[in-house]
Amino acid sequence: MLEKAVFSEYTTLNLAFGIMITKALEEKDHGYARFLAEKMCTLASGFDMGKYNECAAMLNVVTAENNVEGTFQVAKQLLNNVDTICDFQESQLYKHMKFQEVENPYTEEMKKELLEGFRNAEEFAYMKEYEPWKKLLSGN
Repeated sequence: MLEKAVFSEYTTLNLAFGIMITKALEEKDHGYARFLAEKMCTLASGFDMGKYNECAAMLNVVTAENNVEGTFQVAKQLLNNVDTICDFQESQLYKHMKFQEVENPYTEEMKKELLEGFRNAEEFAYMKEYEPWKKLLSGN
C-alpha cells in the first residue's frame, strides 16, 4: 500500500529535519534552524498532519532565540490546535490506512502537559514577565 510508504516517508523526513534543527541550534545558527523549521511546517502541511504539527517545529527555534512574541504565538497555536494532532487520520491522502482511535481525553491531557511545561520549564523563564504569556497560561 503506497499510502503507508507516504506516511512512513513523512515520519523519516520529519525526524531528519528535527535532527538538523537540533544541530543548527547547537551551532547557534538560528537563521538556518528557522529555515529548516519553516520547511518542516510546509512538510507537515503537505502531508496533512494537522495545524499542531505545522507549527510545532518552530517552538524550539523561537525558544532558542528567546523570542518572546514568537514563543507566545507558537505556544498559543500549539494550545489552540492540540485537537488537530491526529488530523492525518481523516486525510484523503491516507484513506486506505487504518489508525488506532485516539480519544478526546488524550488531547486534554496533552494540553495540560503543554501548559505545565510552559509554566515550569527553565527554557521558558524569559517569558515569565510577559503579560500575554501569563494570561495564556492562566487560561483567561
